[in-house]
Amino acid sequence: MKEKDDFEKRMKEKEDFEKRMKEKEDFEKRMKEKEDFEKRMKEKEDFEKRMKEKEDFEKRMKEK
Repeated sequence: MKEKDDFEKRMKEKEDFEKRMKEKEDFEKRMKEKEDFEKRMKEKEDFEKRMKEKEDFEKRMKEK
């Protein structure tokens, strides 16, 4: 019985480990998605800033 108990304990530990690894992978995937999202938001802000500068420039050129 001792060997069976040891085996079941190791199997349980293995399952727990695999579950933690899966959670870690899911977490890393979400972090990557978050970083990608933040990068796109930054690019969007930069684009909007350039568009605003372009509009301001065109407005000044019209006034001249």
